[in-house]
Amino acid sequence: GRLPYTLYSKNMVSHRNIHEMDLRSHEGLTYRWYTGKLSGPALWSFGDGGSYTSFHFEWIKGPRQVAISADAGIIPLSYVVRVSNVGNVPGSTPALAFVEGGDGVVAPLRALVGFAKVSLAPGESTLVHISTTVAAAFATVDELGRHRLQACRRVIAIGGGSPTESWVRKEVQLVGLDVVVAGGTGSISDVEQ
Repeated sequence: GRLPYTLYSKNMVSHRNIHEMDLRSHEGLTYRWYTGKLSGPALWSFGDGGSYTSFHFEWIKGPRQVAISADAGIIPLSYVVRVSNVGNVPGSTPALAFVEGGDGVVAPLRALVGFAKVSLAPGESTLVHISTTVAAAFATVDELGRHRLQACRRVIAIGGGSPTESWVRKEVQLVGLDVVVAGGTGSISDVEQ
């Protein structure tokens, strides 16, 4: 299994007021905002977990440049990776897709944008398609609660969450004028068998 939350070091208690609910203040809270600048790295992060086998992730395709537009809430965005069981026993792993590289103030340091679960026999591989929308992957929320897309560079990271598994990372550049977006921010994933 994978952790649905982050476990922090005991030092965090001395650096944060228990009544402080702002996820972005001090060194942040949750996997999206936590920097560890004061308390050190998280003991276990969101998505971490173990397996009795090992998996390898290989980048297959996905856009490296995305045009910003007002209808980005409905523009599909898809990434494909090959997941291989390189161990000696059957096993399952999630394919977790994160957007990384935010400033930790307006844009999260890391945000989950899609996932799929894969079960493979030893030596078996499959293609995993992770689909979302441009807005769901890259929009930030401003002080008025509006979802905004801004020209920037981010990294798409896809992997399984285990320290023994490989992660694939590709830089994505958002180009165009900043816009407020409307529309759905849903996420869909599937696995080719």
